[in-house]
Amino acid sequence: MDPTVPSGAAILLDFMRETETGRRDATAYDTLFGHNERHLPKPLTRMTLDEVIAAGPGWTRAYKSSAAGAYQFMRATLQGLKSELG
Repeated sequence: MDPTVPSGAAILLDFMRETETGRRDATAYDTLFGHNERHLPKPLTRMTLDEVIAAGPGWTRAYKSSAAGAYQFMRATLQGLKSELG
């Protein structure tokens, strides 16, 4: 567990990750909506944030969602976070 994350928050994050992906291990971070990660040219964890954002519209067309990663972030959320956090 990350020592910078309060224990209650860590429990909630673990619950969200498992609920969103059905996975408890590190493979959750490579999960694409509908478990379509097998169609990717490389794992999500090897992609840059810009690559994930750029791929979002194609994923939405192909899989009906751009949700990606352990917490299933949507493309618009990633764009907003990138803009806000630099």
